Amino acid sequence: MEMLTTNQVAAALDISPDTVLLLIKAGELRSEQLRYRSPHRIPKEDLLAFAERRKLTLRLDKITDNQ
Repeated sequence: MEMLTTNQVAAALDISPDTVLLLIKAGELRSEQLRYRSPHRIPKEDLLAFAERRKLTLRLDKITDNQ
């Protein structure tokens, strides 16, 4: 399962990383953390499902490995 950072998801959705965190907090996007206060990781499948539910166009070309 490919996992994405909040920065990668933000780039794909053309929103800010803070907005991604708000979507996670609201239960709109599922994320995993290895331990408390560690960075959120979002399964790529969940990002694709979120975009489909919301009828959003993803910019997957904006996702880079160094984000």
